[in-house]
Amino acid sequence: MFLLFSGDSPLVTSNVPALFFHQMKTSIDWAYETEKQPGVCEGLQNGVCNVPRGKALGGSSNMNAMMYLVGNPNDYNSWGNSDWNFKNVEKYFHKSFDDFYYAGYACEPSLFNKTMITELMDNAGKELNLHKLKHKNRNITPNKVGIVHIKTNIKNGERLNVAKAFLAPIKDRPNLFVMKNTLVTKILLENKKATGVQVYKDDKYYTIKFSKELIISAGAVNTPQLLFQSGIGDEELLKKENIDVKMNLPSVGKYLYDHPLFV
Repeated sequence: MFLLFSGDSPLVTSNVPALFFHQMKTSIDWAYETEKQPGVCEGLQNGVCNVPRGKALGGSSNMNAMMYLVGNPNDYNSWGNSDWNFKNVEKYFHKSFDDFYYAGYACEPSLFNKTMITELMDNAGKELNLHKLKHKNRNITPNKVGIVHIKTNIKNGERLNVAKAFLAPIKDRPNLFVMKNTLVTKILLENKKATGVQVYKDDKYYTIKFSKELIISAGAVNTPQLLFQSGIGDEELLKKENIDVKMNLPSVGKYLYDHPLFV
């Protein structure tokens, strides 16, 4: 099994939970920004929002806020793909949590759970008649709107990224090959079936062929970007960018949800 990763090892500072804001615009961040447009991010520098996306081994789990929480089922059900509704994907959350827990990486309580601010928020929720939610079903959030004290991906006071939790325990397997600083630029297709990838490493392009399967886990921004570069996506958009159409999938890149944060 080949694991191709565009970045390098994460920065040492990413291990410190309170420094997660300081990981933005560093070598472990793709440092994306939104396009300038009326009514959006006008109060921010240059009128654009930052879109931080992790680039180091472990992806965005090296720079996120470490909150362990599964989204509202209504969001999954509104994506427009019945194969990926909440009922179908819920079992994968359970499996991930079980693997995570039984490997000895149980999520620690949030660092912000017992403070004056959280007490004030709890009281505010009561005044607004919001539900006080509790974690059930291995941390799956109920299909409600309310207040919940979340858990975090922190172990012994340090950030627990997915590379530490899932990759480190199997790093000595003889059939695992990890290639860092290797950017996948295109998926190679034959009769609409993925047969290989084109990668860029050390200022050269290479082709890697495979016989079994390809799993793309490049995040909410880079995954559709890679599909578009490979000719997979909305036919009109691909033709507009002079990209040969391999598969016409209009839904690619159209269901991105984000949560803006103002500080």
